[in-house]
Amino acid sequence: MSVRFNSLREIVQADIARIPDKMREGALEALNDATDFMIMLARGYCPVDTGTLQRSIRKERSESYVRVLAGGRQFINPKTHRPCTYAVYVESKTPFMKPAFEAIRRFIKEKIRERVLQKIEQ
Repeated sequence: MSVRFNSLREIVQADIARIPDKMREGALEALNDATDFMIMLARGYCPVDTGTLQRSIRKERSESYVRVLAGGRQFINPKTHRPCTYAVYVESKTPFMKPAFEAIRRFIKEKIRERVLQKIEQ
């Protein structure tokens, strides 16, 4: 039976190799938290008639991205009985997503920096 000890060099190289994954993981976690805040703000800026558009503002997350969406065919306007496909037109005349993003832009950057550093330290 033999016992192998990793050299300090091997350990450091393995840790360094994991840094990009840790940075990505930390950034996605930060974006996930920040998008919850952005959704709350966007719903506050969103013009409301039936509330369909406001309710349609949501987060979509995968392994590689986090995004905020508005509208969609699964949201039916109770007045018109049509899908909420008009988010882009409302945004062009009465912005609700852009002001929400602008309001938290600095917060997102700080949150990402904070989470990435936490992940690297782990």
